[in-house]
Amino acid sequence: MAVTASLENITGLVLAGGRGSRMGGIDKGMQPFRGEPLALHVLRRLAPQTGAMLTSANRSADDYARLAEPFDARVIADTHADYPGPLAGIASALRAADTEFVLTAPCDAPFVNADLAASLMHALIAADTPIAYAATV
Repeated sequence: MAVTASLENITGLVLAGGRGSRMGGIDKGMQPFRGEPLALHVLRRLAPQTGAMLTSANRSADDYARLAEPFDARVIADTHADYPGPLAGIASALRAADTEFVLTAPCDAPFVNADLAASLMHALIAADTPIAYAATV
């Protein structure tokens, strides 16, 4: 597998399309953290690591569009009804992305690694595999 290791080959995705059911139905990505919405922190961390940005949001689309504007990020919605979960957001992003790779992070991860894309790309190349993911131990 020939992998092109460049930012232009990666689309970043902030997953903010959930129901927030474990938090009483609130929109997690819009919850304040250090005075700003959680999703904004994630956008700031992912954008320098990617060539393009997407935000998956099934509600508050105008609010997410305002957050995403400085990053030239598009807001997309699930193509499946009734908030079926993060895989629906990822599936929508895979269809919307114009790049070979999609780097995902949830909207409630304000400390996503600043070198996540590089680390995962290194793993892809080293293992000669089409997918890599981060894990904690």
